[in-house]
Amino acid sequence: GAHGFAGGCRYAVTAAPQRYIAALREAAAPRDLPLEFPLTPAVAKTSRVNAEEELYETVMMGLRLTREGIHRPTFARRFGQDLVALKPLAIEKLQGLGLLEVEPERVRLSAAGRLLCNAVIRELV
Repeated sequence: GAHGFAGGCRYAVTAAPQRYIAALREAAAPRDLPLEFPLTPAVAKTSRVNAEEELYETVMMGLRLTREGIHRPTFARRFGQDLVALKPLAIEKLQGLGLLEVEPERVRLSAAGRLLCNAVIRELV
């Protein structure tokens, strides 16, 4: 039942081990249409993720990594702009309220910010 995100696509793999194995065995036979990355014959569900959803999910998941937070260089490579440059007023406000810690390499929630994580995320996206 693994889930993943790659190539702008969110996907879930078949949860039942027997069905997973059967799907891969069937795929060993010639197919009419090849699957595009990241899909495999064992993928049970897929959905495309638009740019707005991807930004939201990246901020949400990054801030939930309490120690690491959002790695600014990685964010900039992925979205073409640093998070601090993308949302300067929100960052400044949240930092002033003591909810966000901004460092040269990362943005993360403060201890107080962890208690208000959802509100912080709403401000940033």
